Amino acid sequence: MNMDTATIGTYLERLRDDLGSRYSPDTVRTFLIQSKAFLEYASIKPEYARADVLSYVDHLIGEDKKHSSVNLALSAIRALFRALAIPWPLSKTDLHLGIPVADEGGPVLPTKDIAKLIHGVRDYKPNLYTTITALSSTFGFRPIELQTALAQGCNGKELALRSAKGGRTRHHDIPPQVRPYLDFPPTKMSRARLHQVFQELMTIHVRAVIAGEGWHSIRRALVTELLEAGVPMPTVSRFMGWKMRETAFAYFRPAANRIDAQIYESHPFLGFWEG
Repeated sequence: MNMDTATIGTYLERLRDDLGSRYSPDTVRTFLIQSKAFLEYASIKPEYARADVLSYVDHLIGEDKKHSSVNLALSAIRALFRALAIPWPLSKTDLHLGIPVADEGGPVLPTKDIAKLIHGVRDYKPNLYTTITALSSTFGFRPIELQTALAQGCNGKELALRSAKGGRTRHHDIPPQVRPYLDFPPTKMSRARLHQVFQELMTIHVRAVIAGEGWHSIRRALVTELLEAGVPMPTVSRFMGWKMRETAFAYFRPAANRIDAQIYESHPFLGFWEG
């Protein structure tokens, strides 16, 4: 590539093309944003040396970025280098960041707050807000999975959805408590709007939103409550569509409806949809 005509835009187009359809739109968008920030800092070059990347890492640390934020930036830059056929210049020892790894898992929404949220939206006639809340509280979907579920619609009886981040396809029978809310046509909604809906419903029915809370907070609460209720980890993992590397798990192939039955028996939030 001629460096005289190369621009940040051309580098980012190469990255976008290389990511293709193998990554979610949100991941593509994030990698493009992170790569653009690196290119603006390091400028356009035919190759980048170890010092270029480490200088940018030091810059991020100087801006008090969290450990996870720096690692995200490095993942994006690595993807950019792959797209440009540029050798990755860092070794494993270079990736010692010297930043304390805090608990960055995000807040868990208390069960009492989830109960208030469900009781609040349950009084609506079945609509999009009750649908989103039912999807989140029943299945613990990530925001991107909520988007996908809304976009494909549901017949109120069964649902199939490919888990995000390379997870398994989830097949679920809809439990009776939420069937009235999960019969809906395909509906498009942006991630930003989904977040706004969470904030609106929490503010109206529960309390002011705490920093970091969102639909993912209900996902964390669901998994926490199921495990604390004694549901075996392999059962929770199958229900959530996670991948596990243990050999025994690879041979654990129960029918989806059996997994659902075990989960629904101990489900912490389904009872809030009754009455």
